Amino acid sequence: MSNQAAQTLLTAVACETATAVDIAVESWMADIENAITDPHLTSLGRLHAVQDALQRYKDLTGKASLVRRRAAVSQLTGTATESPCALPAAV
Repeated sequence: MSNQAAQTLLTAVACETATAVDIAVESWMADIENAITDPHLTSLGRLHAVQDALQRYKDLTGKASLVRRRAAVSQLTGTATESPCALPAAV
């Protein structure tokens, strides 16, 4: 495989992965937004709806608990600095 073909394949895989992650995150954020803006729920009902969305995420990913961002970045990089994969701020 030529260097250009390898780069094209890598770019395609990275783009597909990034798109899938974006879709998944947007889906979870929409679930949480719907939970906190549902006018038919009480404050306690909204809290339970958000907890349900988090539990669905944990169930689907097999995670028993979530790691705080700083701890997760530290695990990836060995430091408590910003993630090397951080995206630029939205314009």
